[in-house]
Amino acid sequence: MIAPQFKEREEYHVTGKKSQSKALQDAIVLLKRISKPLSYKYIIYHLYTCLVERRAYLYHSMEVRTNYSANSLVQFSMSIVCENNGEQFAIPVNILLNPNIINMVKCPDIYLCDDACVTSNEQCPFVDHTNNRIFTSYMYNWNQQHNPNLYTLICDLQREFSHFPPLLRPPLREGPPSGRRLQRESLRRNLQRQNDRDQRVPNVAAVQREELAEGDFDHGVAATPFDSARVRV
Repeated sequence: MIAPQFKEREEYHVTGKKSQSKALQDAIVLLKRISKPLSYKYIIYHLYTCLVERRAYLYHSMEVRTNYSANSLVQFSMSIVCENNGEQFAIPVNILLNPNIINMVKCPDIYLCDDACVTSNEQCPFVDHTNNRIFTSYMYNWNQQHNPNLYTLICDLQREFSHFPPLLRPPLREGPPSGRRLQRESLRRNLQRQNDRDQRVPNVAAVQREELAEGDFDHGVAATPFDSARVRV
């Protein structure tokens, strides 16, 4: 099978996404430099379709040299757009492929990217957590698929990630209130309490308001003159 026929353009624009258009232009420049014309057209056609349909976001492309390949490889750093339980999210991956293999007869290597903000789902069946390599059933049977390409691969990743997210977001835990906030709230409560109680002794309330106005809220414990001391009437 040959590459899809389409009018080659010097400029590809992803509507409403200037950053995606720029990332795609950079990918085109890289692929033109290191791959055969027929190969890079085939890759760009499917990559462009994925970006236009908002199935993925492309961040950058880079040339990679390895010991097991005589030719340079291309790495696409991108996020796969998914949805699970009504929540949309994006899974970051690195897709490593040989741009000189026509029609992508060999399945690209895909690696999961994680960081400190997320945790890996150890129960995910298609991720090797020793090296974060992704290997779905579709990828395993790559040569048996009908016209496998970058577009169908990303669609498969969308389905798999949506059904079984490989990354989990740790639950948000609300931290304890800051010391300054507690001090301010304590000062306000004490002042209000004393003002309500000391209506018969205006001079005491006036002294408290004056001292409170002079206190520096931004200097910790030193700014809490009424946390421990109370005026009795």
